[in-house]
Amino acid sequence: MSTDLITKTEEVVGTRRSLGLNKGSVLQLDLTQDELKNWLDVLVSWENHDDWKPLRDVLAKCNHTLETPHSLNETARKLENHRWACQIPSLNKWASDLRLRAKISTKDSLKLV
Repeated sequence: MSTDLITKTEEVVGTRRSLGLNKGSVLQLDLTQDELKNWLDVLVSWENHDDWKPLRDVLAKCNHTLETPHSLNETARKLENHRWACQIPSLNKWASDLRLRAKISTKDSLKLV
């Protein structure tokens, strides 16, 4: 079972997933480390709730993971190899957007070295 973390414009920022019985949960953010910096002050809430808080506060209270260039490319590959990729153009557009985000994230991380 999962619960989405959304903004006031209903954009999904991440998803909270259960790790199993007595193992808690993890918030899987759809953001890279560099993208996260721009989102920390955005008001978010769990779906179907009305308790809006800055993303910074939500992250302080829960275990979370971020996207990496590798995970973005892996998701893009899965979309491109999907059996309906030729019939649904939005899958290929989504995959190319993910690859672009991975490329940007990689360039940003190389600047730090």
